[in-house]
Amino acid sequence: MNTLALALDEPAPLEGWRLWAFVALELALVVLGVVFYQHILLLMAVVLGVGLFFFLPAMPYVLLPLVFLASTLDLSGILIKTELFNITYFHLFGGGLILFTLAHMLYRGDTSFPRLPIILPLFFFIASMGLSSIHSPSALEGLVYTIRAFLLSVLLIVMVVLIRSPRMAGWAIFWLLALGIAMSIIGIVQTVTEQVYFLPAEFVNLVGATTPRATGLYHNPNEYAAFLMTCIILASALMLGAQKGRAWLRVVLGFVVLVLMAGLIVSFSRSNWLATLVGVGLIAILSRRVKLMLWVLAAGLAILGIIALLSSNIAELVVSRFESIFKIFRPKEFFGSDVYVSSSVRVLLVVASWHMFLDHPFGIGTRGFPKVFEQYKPPNYPIWVPVRENHTLQAEILAERGIIGILIYIWLVYVVVKSGVQAVRWAEEPYIKAVAVGLLGVFVGYQVNFLFNAGLLNNFFWMTTGLLFAVREIVRDEGCTS
Repeated sequence: MNTLALALDEPAPLEGWRLWAFVALELALVVLGVVFYQHILLLMAVVLGVGLFFFLPAMPYVLLPLVFLASTLDLSGILIKTELFNITYFHLFGGGLILFTLAHMLYRGDTSFPRLPIILPLFFFIASMGLSSIHSPSALEGLVYTIRAFLLSVLLIVMVVLIRSPRMAGWAIFWLLALGIAMSIIGIVQTVTEQVYFLPAEFVNLVGATTPRATGLYHNPNEYAAFLMTCIILASALMLGAQKGRAWLRVVLGFVVLVLMAGLIVSFSRSNWLATLVGVGLIAILSRRVKLMLWVLAAGLAILGIIALLSSNIAELVVSRFESIFKIFRPKEFFGSDVYVSSSVRVLLVVASWHMFLDHPFGIGTRGFPKVFEQYKPPNYPIWVPVRENHTLQAEILAERGIIGILIYIWLVYVVVKSGVQAVRWAEEPYIKAVAVGLLGVFVGYQVNFLFNAGLLNNFFWMTTGLLFAVREIVRDEGCTS
């Protein structure tokens, strides 16, 4: 009884062979779930309900690796498919993590949540989303979207409840980087074996968009690249936290960054290339080590050089796509160039959002943009482009939730950035300071990403933001002790 009380009051990660044995058990369960896909829900209900019922409330954090893994499975992780939403492995493990964390709090007799500065703006952000869905032309879809955002915000808070020490933060980041390396290798193999993603055939024929793009286990190369962006920024920040005398650790992390960058490059996601540069640049500034930025750039050029030796065509595609970020419009001619079409269409979608806002200052309603786009489509919008989704999150919020929605969003971003800066300032131990810097860099990187991809419901965006606030709580007031 005393042992159980100690585990509940002071949860600490499993250590030694017990830790790896439990991870092996988790991975075995995933393999069984894939093999026996038809019976996955029954299998998990039996194993989790009977075998782990008494264990998980004591140590719910051991589900974190599975939650991260489930987030990378994407379409291959769908269990139940409906018109409005899909039930996936992420819902299974993420929901389990939330429920077992609540059970953990009840067992400990501590039902109070930490007073986080993000709670109030996050509440108003979700509330504005829900209220806006009431008058949306896609009311039901908007409601589902709001519920998904609410559950992700709960998961954000759960991350803060679970991660209570530098060791536990390291546990979470270790699994992020391990999965990042695996996803990057899968993307590289996809490129080498030409098992890559192309845009839908009809669209390819119209605009000539034949760029081969690795996707890992995702269906969308931009989401795949966003995950690798997260891992690169974190790994780069940890290189700074490696204390003197641990040159081997910097070498290992440097190799990790190289592998991750190779995967990012073959995703051909320009938005995430730019987001990674901004995130790593912020790390370099906050850490006062601009040389890091130069090393990352040198590593990227080295990888590009290797790619050029293996395939001059792919190297040329990388350079042309990166240049296209800064060439928004091509006069008169879109046809036949995917890079200019992609950049220009994003701008025209923003223009449509602006006109929607002028006509509806309080927004057209959550998820209403695709419904009313035809009414606000700019005259020079290519009629053969099938895109009807806004690719800029800030413009989407302005159009769908109006002036109130965008102000709440700005408030939310301000609070997160301010809290991240506080975590960096309060942290005294080099390792946890590097973690705080990395997580702040990840959040800023996602804001850059959102300028080109309106992926607000990206799982890793919410979970890494939760990690940032967890680190802030760890170092708050008294600093960090290892």
